[in-house]
Amino acid sequence: TNGFSATNSDSSNYEPDADGYRYKTGWFSFGWNPTDSVRITGNLKAKQGSADYDSSWTPGPDKNNFSNFFANLNLDAALSDSALLKVKFGSNSDYRDYDSTFRFKGDVRYFSLQPVYYLNQSLFVTGGVNYRQELAQFPDYHSANLRSLFAEVHGGCLGLKGTAAVRRDFHSSFGDKTTYKLSLAYDLGVT
Repeated sequence: TNGFSATNSDSSNYEPDADGYRYKTGWFSFGWNPTDSVRITGNLKAKQGSADYDSSWTPGPDKNNFSNFFANLNLDAALSDSALLKVKFGSNSDYRDYDSTFRFKGDVRYFSLQPVYYLNQSLFVTGGVNYRQELAQFPDYHSANLRSLFAEVHGGCLGLKGTAAVRRDFHSSFGDKTTYKLSLAYDLGVT
């Protein structure tokens, strides 16, 4: 883009729309069925660019260089006619450099394992575990992780649909927390 100015003519360091935004990105997605009951999918994305901006307190143009890399892998497997297994892995990395005076690097990694069991056509149970790790260098190094266990029951009868769920989170910085969910909905259908 041609850019924008974060300052105005009343500012002592005014630059009239001298900022720009440039980036390059690449994206790759794939899917593979090694058997009739297993599906593997994934995504890869890379982005690199820079953005000029007016800092409004220092003369001259300022620039933010950035890059991002994202990858995930998903596995969906039918273990039987009534049992499924879902597995997810992922990673997201961000890097930002503000005119070589301030740098930020952040990484998020996650894992999820979720079995699903269908008791009949209108009733199923599921549960699983999640893990998420966050790393940041800003300018010091910081780390946090979240581990979770969850269980859910979903069912329906005579137009009513209900869910009961419980989740237990274990956060490395904020401690443990249990949350519950109960919901009920009625399907009016097409009138």
